[in-house]
Amino acid sequence: MNPTANKPLIAAAAAALLALGALAATPAAQAQTASIAVRIGAPPPPRHEPVPLARPGWLWTPGHWEVRGHHRYAWVGGA
Repeated sequence: MNPTANKPLIAAAAAALLALGALAATPAAQAQTASIAVRIGAPPPPRHEPVPLARPGWLWTPGHWEVRGHHRYAWVGGA
């Protein structure tokens, strides 16, 4: 086999690998990000509710403040 006969094929393969490496090194598109922040503020302190007596099969969950409407908090009682 003649080694000089494969030089164009080797050169073409090397050029293709070089071009592929250059494409892989550059980003396809510049990443763009956008963010929106809504600041509501801290809720009022929790309300203290009397805890009912324990019953079999029931679990007490304390009340909490819940955001409702436009920048407003509403108390959701325990259940």
